[in-house]
Amino acid sequence: MCRLKPTAQCDSTPGDTGCCLISEGNCNDGQEVGSCDGEGIVWFEDVSCSNVPQCVTKVTSPIPTLSEWGLIAMAGILGIVGIVGFMVIRRRKVTA
Repeated sequence: MCRLKPTAQCDSTPGDTGCCLISEGNCNDGQEVGSCDGEGIVWFEDVSCSNVPQCVTKVTSPIPTLSEWGLIAMAGILGIVGIVGFMVIRRRKVTA
């Protein structure tokens, strides 16, 4: 199968290279039409894979998380804040 830019014609000859779309997000650049055969595989003539929307995948940034030591430190800090807060409230009640 040959899909092209709107202005191009599908006259691929051996030696022509393009982008071979194997599956969503899985593409190979610089492939000849003959090496891009198979069920569901699409070849884009004279196009880089970076210009084929089906090849470009979204770049996601990792979600920040705490490691085990980070969780231990966070629990300690929250524990200290809780104890100090409890002591402040208790002193206010005693002096009132």
